[in-house]
Amino acid sequence: MFDIEKLNVALKNHLYEEASSAFVELMRVIEKNGHVPLSQSVFSSRSVDLKDEELIQHVAQSVHELFVNPEVQINIPGYDALMAWQITLSNLFYLAESPTPESAVESLLKQTNGIVSSANVLKLCLLFSTETRLTAKLEPILQSNPELLLNVCMSLVWGCSGTAQSCTNREWAYAQIPSLFEKLEAPNFPTYKIHGFFMHSSYGFAANKHALKLHLNQQLHKKIAAAQLQITPTAQNSYSAQANACIQKSINVHGQTKNHPGKFGVSQHHPLVYRVLGKSLLALKQNYTLGGGCWPGMCILMMIF
Repeated sequence: MFDIEKLNVALKNHLYEEASSAFVELMRVIEKNGHVPLSQSVFSSRSVDLKDEELIQHVAQSVHELFVNPEVQINIPGYDALMAWQITLSNLFYLAESPTPESAVESLLKQTNGIVSSANVLKLCLLFSTETRLTAKLEPILQSNPELLLNVCMSLVWGCSGTAQSCTNREWAYAQIPSLFEKLEAPNFPTYKIHGFFMHSSYGFAANKHALKLHLNQQLHKKIAAAQLQITPTAQNSYSAQANACIQKSINVHGQTKNHPGKFGVSQHHPLVYRVLGKSLLALKQNYTLGGGCWPGMCILMMIF
């Protein structure tokens, strides 16, 4: 159980590192207990008689206060957490009805005069739910901050739920990437993972997506040619061994290909596909040989040197 007052007390006393840590703990508790009502994982030691709806409202307001304080920097342990917490927050604000992610974004930008510091990049990324209507309104700010724009775009693409608004946002995101990709320097989101993510995103068949994939493939070919990679012995390359084993399973005794619901790594679930591609492209970056990989409904053959 997490006491939401731990977060509120830290904010009230300007203990911003403690507030950030409390937020991380809150997200982990909610995520772990997402299958049960919020009251079974979070409580308020100050207001002990809150009903479920009142508790949700209280927690949402506390999170809102943390987000709109420009002095609080949030630490997120990796991109997986960013995606999971974004969904968690989106659900929390939806259930609370007010405040909203949009009101938090607008309040934060108003307090900072529209200047997005590194301390607030991740907060804004977390607030950009797939249903947001702020993309066009905030485009000048996003365009002036490539790291923020990239993270927002990745969130909007990966989190697309299929609704009209989320699909509109996804199309907008696909269209933004080519213009910023070359100038982007985002040490927390390596380019090999970003390439894999956008080249093989599971969502949609839009024209913008295919144009983006062509653009990124061309860049990747240039990087491969410039890298002058050396062959890595197969015995030292676990990724290639996995890929080759997968490929062999897709070929029958007559040498003809066959459909095989294989897997690459440890998962057969689409949400983890980008991790597989990230590993494959990391292998390329580290001078490993690349192989092929399969998962349900899809099989790719990557470059083997």
